[in-house]
Formats: sequence, structure tokens, C-alpha cells
Amino acid sequence: MRCHWGSLSIEHTDTHADRRRTVNQIRRSASQLDRARRRPAAGSIDLRSGGLGPPGGKSAASPNLVRNLLAGAVADVQRDLKFVCHMGVCGAARLLVWLALVMFLACAVLVHLSLDFPFHAADAHKHFWPLTDWRFHSPLSYWNDHHHARWVGVLELGLVLISMAVLWQRFHSRWVRAALLAGLTSLAAVPMFFWWTLG
Repeated sequence: MRCHWGSLSIEHTDTHADRRRTVNQIRRSASQLDRARRRPAAGSIDLRSGGLGPPGGKSAASPNLVRNLLAGAVADVQRDLKFVCHMGVCGAARLLVWLALVMFLACAVLVHLSLDFPFHAADAHKHFWPLTDWRFHSPLSYWNDHHHARWVGVLELGLVLISMAVLWQRFHSRWVRAALLAGLTSLAAVPMFFWWTLG
């Protein structure tokens, strides 16, 4: 007679030695099944035991696993911090460039207003609007001959030529010098246009 228990097949006998042998086989099989049931699943992590397997179970993994996991986490955090810092520096640099451009344009507007203020007679602007509607009517004009426009024009042309000469000596880039030549051409073209159209 044969008895099947799990994957174990046992032949039944009546002798005392055979019965003892059968009991030992059953105990060994039960011990093997218990060890198989407690064996950790592949890929599971047991941080309490420092290796692979279910929490609280036995593990045969390397004891350096937790250390390697922590080192990888620290490396990830460092990489993320470097990325954030890099983006922050790039963003701050871009913001500074835009602020410098805005400051440059604001200064250009202020210079224009400061030079506009003393050279408008009858067509004076409201320079302090919206605080007040007051206008400063200057005795000088950059275009009205009745308010010394010729002398103002000569002064303006001299200042522009001196400024262009300084910039020409300071910057040797072809683009800068091409822009200066274009500005000089426009400076000569605008009066010629008004002289040609208005007579």
C-alpha cells in the first residue's frame, strides 16, 4: 500500500523499522515545507533584517543592502539639488538680463525727457503728468526758428558726432560700427527729408 502526502510518496509497511523510517520521512518533508514557506520572495526588501524577504523573516541577502539603498537615495537627492540649483542660477541670470534691459530702456527714457524739457517752446509737454498738468515753455526750441532752432540744431549735431566718435574708438565690432554708420545716415536723412518736403 502506498500513501501520497504532498509530493511525498510513502510505501506502507508493518515493520517497526519501516514505521520509524516513515515517520522520519514525514518530519523531514514537513521541515522542508516549513522552510520553503518561510523563504523570502524574490525581489522583496526587508529593511528590518537588512536584506531581501518579508518583514521580520530570515534573509540571506548582503548586509550592505541598506547602506547601498541609502547611498542611492543620497545620490538622487544630490542630483535633484544640483538640477534645482542650476535652474535657479539660470533663472536668476535671465531675470538679471531682463532687469538690465528694462533699466537701460528706463534710463534712455529719462535721458530723452531731460533733454526734451529745455528744448520745447510752444509745444511743451506735460513732463510731470499725472501729478500735474503744468508745462514748461522753454525759450529754446530744437525745430522752431523763432526760438533759436538753428543754434540748438548745431549744438545737437555736434554732441551726436562727438558721441559717435567716442563709440567708434571704443568698440571695434563690425556690428557696432555698422549701427553707428546707420545712425549717422539717419541723422543726415531726417533733416534732408524735411528740407525736401517742407522747403
